[in-house]
Amino acid sequence: MRRSIGLLGIAGALICASAVLHLTHYLIFRDAHHILIYLLGDVAFVPLEVLLVVIVIERLLHKHEKQVVLGKLNMVIGAFFSELGTRLLGDLTAAAAARDEIRWRLAPDTSWGNKDFAQAYEFARTFGHRLDPNELVCSPITPSGALPGGFLPR
Repeated sequence: MRRSIGLLGIAGALICASAVLHLTHYLIFRDAHHILIYLLGDVAFVPLEVLLVVIVIERLLHKHEKQVVLGKLNMVIGAFFSELGTRLLGDLTAAAAARDEIRWRLAPDTSWGNKDFAQAYEFARTFGHRLDPNELVCSPITPSGALPGGFLPR
Protein backbone atom coordinates (compact mmCIF):
# COMPACT_ATOMS: atom_id res chain seq x y z
CA MET A 1 0.00 0.00 0.00
CA ARG A 2 2.79 2.42 0.91
CA ARG A 3 4.61 1.65 -2.32
CA SER A 4 1.58 2.54 -4.46
CA ILE A 5 1.09 5.77 -2.50
CA GLY A 6 4.77 6.58 -3.04
CA LEU A 7 4.47 5.90 -6.77
CA LEU A 8 1.35 8.04 -7.00
CA GLY A 9 3.21 10.84 -5.22
CA ILE A 10 6.13 10.60 -7.64
CA ALA A 11 3.75 10.56 -10.64
CA GLY A 12 1.91 13.59 -9.28
CA ALA A 13 5.17 15.46 -8.69
CA LEU A 14 6.35 14.73 -12.26
CA ILE A 15 3.04 15.91 -13.74
CA CYS A 16 3.22 19.10 -11.66
CA ALA A 17 6.83 19.68 -12.76
CA SER A 18 5.79 19.25 -16.40
CA ALA A 19 2.95 21.72 -15.97
CA VAL A 20 5.26 24.26 -14.31
CA LEU A 21 7.82 23.91 -17.11
CA HIS A 22 5.16 24.35 -19.80
CA LEU A 23 3.76 27.38 -17.96
CA THR A 24 7.26 28.86 -17.71
CA HIS A 25 7.78 28.27 -21.42
CA TYR A 26 4.48 30.02 -22.18
CA LEU A 27 5.32 32.97 -19.92
CA ILE A 28 8.69 33.47 -21.62
CA PHE A 29 7.71 32.98 -25.28
CA ARG A 30 3.91 33.57 -25.29
CA ASP A 31 3.42 30.87 -27.92
CA ALA A 32 0.73 28.39 -26.86
CA HIS A 33 0.48 26.96 -30.40
CA HIS A 34 4.16 25.89 -30.33
CA ILE A 35 3.75 24.30 -26.89
CA LEU A 36 0.62 22.37 -27.91
CA ILE A 37 2.17 21.08 -31.17
CA TYR A 38 5.20 19.66 -29.34
CA LEU A 39 3.04 18.40 -26.45
CA LEU A 40 0.86 16.45 -28.90
CA GLY A 41 3.95 15.08 -30.67
CA ASP A 42 5.45 13.98 -27.36
CA VAL A 43 2.20 12.35 -26.20
CA ALA A 44 1.92 10.49 -29.52
CA PHE A 45 5.23 8.72 -28.82
CA VAL A 46 4.38 7.72 -25.23
CA PRO A 47 2.77 4.34 -26.16
CA LEU A 48 5.79 3.42 -28.29
CA GLU A 49 8.20 4.40 -25.52
CA VAL A 50 6.20 2.39 -22.97
CA LEU A 51 6.20 -0.63 -25.28
CA LEU A 52 9.97 -0.49 -25.73
CA VAL A 53 10.64 -0.04 -22.02
CA VAL A 54 8.28 -2.87 -21.08
CA ILE A 55 9.91 -5.25 -23.58
CA VAL A 56 13.42 -4.43 -22.36
CA ILE A 57 12.52 -4.71 -18.67
CA GLU A 58 10.56 -7.93 -19.23
CA ARG A 59 13.51 -9.52 -21.04
CA LEU A 60 15.94 -8.47 -18.31
CA LEU A 61 13.67 -9.85 -15.58
CA HIS A 62 13.15 -13.10 -17.50
CA LYS A 63 16.90 -13.53 -17.99
CA HIS A 64 17.57 -12.89 -14.30
CA GLU A 65 14.81 -15.29 -13.23
CA LYS A 66 16.19 -18.00 -15.52
CA GLN A 67 19.68 -17.58 -14.03
CA VAL A 68 18.26 -17.90 -10.51
CA VAL A 69 16.35 -21.07 -11.44
CA LEU A 70 19.43 -22.59 -13.11
CA GLY A 71 21.50 -21.81 -10.03
CA LYS A 72 18.99 -23.58 -7.80
CA LEU A 73 18.80 -26.51 -10.19
CA ASN A 74 22.59 -26.83 -10.14
CA MET A 75 22.48 -26.97 -6.34
CA VAL A 76 19.90 -29.79 -6.45
CA ILE A 77 21.93 -31.71 -9.05
CA GLY A 78 25.08 -31.27 -6.99
CA ALA A 79 23.33 -32.47 -3.84
CA PHE A 80 21.97 -35.51 -5.66
CA PHE A 81 25.35 -36.53 -7.05
CA SER A 82 27.15 -35.88 -3.81
CA GLU A 83 24.87 -38.27 -1.95
CA LEU A 84 23.39 -40.73 -4.44
CA GLY A 85 24.27 -40.19 -8.08
CA THR A 86 27.96 -41.03 -8.12
CA ARG A 87 27.40 -44.36 -6.35
CA LEU A 88 24.41 -45.16 -8.57
CA LEU A 89 26.39 -44.38 -11.74
CA GLY A 90 29.15 -46.68 -10.49
CA ASP A 91 26.65 -49.49 -9.93
CA LEU A 92 25.12 -49.00 -13.38
CA THR A 93 28.53 -48.84 -15.06
CA ALA A 94 29.46 -52.17 -13.46
CA ALA A 95 26.41 -53.73 -15.17
CA ALA A 96 27.09 -52.18 -18.57
CA ALA A 97 28.02 -54.51 -21.38
CA ALA A 98 30.81 -52.13 -22.47
CA ARG A 99 32.03 -51.24 -18.96
CA ASP A 100 35.73 -51.38 -19.86
CA GLU A 101 35.23 -49.01 -22.80
CA ILE A 102 33.13 -46.69 -20.62
CA ARG A 103 35.84 -46.55 -17.96
CA TRP A 104 38.53 -46.00 -20.59
CA ARG A 105 36.68 -43.24 -22.46
CA LEU A 106 35.01 -41.44 -19.55
CA ALA A 107 37.64 -41.52 -16.80
CA PRO A 108 39.45 -38.17 -17.04
CA ASP A 109 42.93 -37.56 -15.75
CA THR A 110 45.16 -34.50 -15.41
CA SER A 111 46.53 -34.81 -18.94
CA TRP A 112 43.11 -34.34 -20.61
CA GLY A 113 42.63 -31.32 -22.86
CA ASN A 114 39.60 -29.82 -24.59
CA LYS A 115 39.79 -32.40 -27.39
CA ASP A 116 39.67 -35.28 -24.90
CA PHE A 117 36.65 -33.83 -23.11
CA ALA A 118 34.89 -33.25 -26.45
CA GLN A 119 35.51 -36.88 -27.43
CA ALA A 120 34.22 -38.10 -24.05
CA TYR A 121 31.11 -35.94 -24.43
CA GLU A 122 30.45 -37.31 -27.91
CA PHE A 123 30.91 -40.89 -26.67
CA ALA A 124 28.51 -40.35 -23.75
CA ARG A 125 25.98 -38.65 -26.02
CA THR A 126 25.93 -41.52 -28.53
CA PHE A 127 26.40 -44.42 -26.09
CA GLY A 128 23.76 -47.16 -26.41
CA HIS A 129 23.15 -47.65 -22.64
CA ARG A 130 22.90 -51.43 -22.74
CA LEU A 131 22.92 -52.98 -19.27
CA ASP A 132 23.25 -56.66 -18.39
CA PRO A 133 20.52 -57.35 -15.79
CA ASN A 134 22.47 -60.37 -14.48
CA GLU A 135 25.37 -58.07 -13.60
CA LEU A 136 23.24 -55.37 -11.99
CA VAL A 137 23.82 -55.28 -8.26
CA CYS A 138 22.89 -51.93 -6.77
CA SER A 139 23.97 -50.97 -3.31
CA PRO A 140 21.06 -49.91 -1.12
CA ILE A 141 20.07 -46.26 -1.42
CA THR A 142 19.59 -44.80 2.01
CA PRO A 143 18.95 -41.18 2.92
CA SER A 144 22.05 -40.23 4.84
CA GLY A 145 25.32 -38.45 4.50
CA ALA A 146 25.96 -35.30 2.54
CA LEU A 147 22.97 -33.19 3.53
CA PRO A 148 21.57 -32.51 6.98
CA GLY A 149 18.59 -34.78 7.36
CA GLY A 150 19.46 -36.67 4.18
CA PHE A 151 18.61 -36.05 0.54
CA LEU A 152 15.72 -38.52 0.30
CA PRO A 153 12.51 -38.31 2.35
CA ARG A 154 12.34 -40.85 5.12
